[in-house]
Amino acid sequence: MTGDGINDAPALLNAPIGIAMGSGTDVAKDSAELILTDDQFDNIAKAVKEGRTVFKNIQRFMIALLVLNVAEVLLLLIGWLYAMETMIASFRFLPLVSYS
Repeated sequence: MTGDGINDAPALLNAPIGIAMGSGTDVAKDSAELILTDDQFDNIAKAVKEGRTVFKNIQRFMIALLVLNVAEVLLLLIGWLYAMETMIASFRFLPLVSYS
């Protein structure tokens, strides 16, 4: 919902997204979530497109972060299992060392 006057304030408050014009009244600006400072509607589409791009980039970053963290945990697990195998192998020779 877009508006610029006092009569638009209730609709701006009840709308999912209220957009007030920069040249509108202070009541309309206070009631809206978004204020267009230059009064051009095409900036709304540009803002939505920019927001979707940012959201998509955040999703890509989170997926990459998740993949890298899973790989890191797997490498740590493999290293831990290898270390356990080495410790078990060294414990097999412990009785031989203590009896000699």
